[in-house]
Amino acid sequence: MLVKKGLLSFAIALPLFSTMALGNFGSLDELRNRCFDFSQDAQVKPFNIKILCSGAYSYWERGVGQYALPNGSSIFTRTSCKGGRFETDENMFALEVPPYVGTCEHYIKKEMQAPEGVGIAINLQRCEDLVPGNVEALCREQVHAYCNDQFVDGGAPIAQGGVQGELGSSSSVDQYGQEGVCMLQVVDTIDTCSMF
Repeated sequence: MLVKKGLLSFAIALPLFSTMALGNFGSLDELRNRCFDFSQDAQVKPFNIKILCSGAYSYWERGVGQYALPNGSSIFTRTSCKGGRFETDENMFALEVPPYVGTCEHYIKKEMQAPEGVGIAINLQRCEDLVPGNVEALCREQVHAYCNDQFVDGGAPIAQGGVQGELGSSSSVDQYGQEGVCMLQVVDTIDTCSMF
């Protein structure tokens, strides 16, 4: 069972081939409106919309462990004969009894961090796609897909496969000398086995 939470960030760039300055639009709505203006301007060549995504997400993994509860047996004896005239001291016999073994659960919270900076790119064709919910969903999907294919866990590469997005120029080299890989870290654990 995996439960995922996430935090994503994104930047948007319109690579236009004109003398018109883009400037800072401040909000996605302003950029979308400006995009419609550019797309209807005959002097502006056709263009793509590039979204650069970054962020982190976390999830919990559940595992099953075992615990052992100790058992024991102690027997005390005193022996006598001839009506109690001859008697032994009390003796104790301790027996080892197998422990009770049960199952318990442990949970590990892991966090996947995209490469530092904003750098996983998505290209859009339509200005209509520049709505907050859509941009967030596209970035979330792209960051998850990219990081699931290419990440390091404790310095050892776990998986490196086909990357679905291109890496932007603002990516950095991680502490293990690998450029553009996501980092997987354990950030919390809950172990019900330790209660026993």
